[in-house]
Amino acid sequence: RYPFGHGLSYTEFSYEDLRLIASNVDCRTGEVVAEVTIRNAGKRRGVAVLQLYVRDKLASVVRPVKELKAFGRVTLEPGASARVSFRVPTDMLGCTCMDGKRVVEPGEFEIMVGASSADLPLKAVVTLTGAPSRPTGTWRMESAFSTK
Repeated sequence: RYPFGHGLSYTEFSYEDLRLIASNVDCRTGEVVAEVTIRNAGKRRGVAVLQLYVRDKLASVVRPVKELKAFGRVTLEPGASARVSFRVPTDMLGCTCMDGKRVVEPGEFEIMVGASSADLPLKAVVTLTGAPSRPTGTWRMESAFSTK
């Protein structure tokens, strides 16, 4: 009935200025870092939950259209804004191939940020470079969210 992440608020938020720290990131050792400005455009104090979704634009196997990879919560007074940062290790962009093993494939990934899976006003594309990576041992599977 409602999209994933949907919630009600007594104020309105605007999402602005999505920037990727690097547009090309190494498959094996890289990290996608995205920064966004969130602004309370309403007249009441409110809490925004920012969500970052990823879509592999050309994978070797069928993948979901949107995968939630990071999220964070910010409390803002009316008219206030905050610059936030998401950090997503490339291991989190991998998938399980037909042979049953995990792989991080090079290629373009669409980064989408917003309030829910249906409300993603900000978009950018990051390219993973290098040879396909098969994570072994300890996978880097934890994203981070911080306010600047």
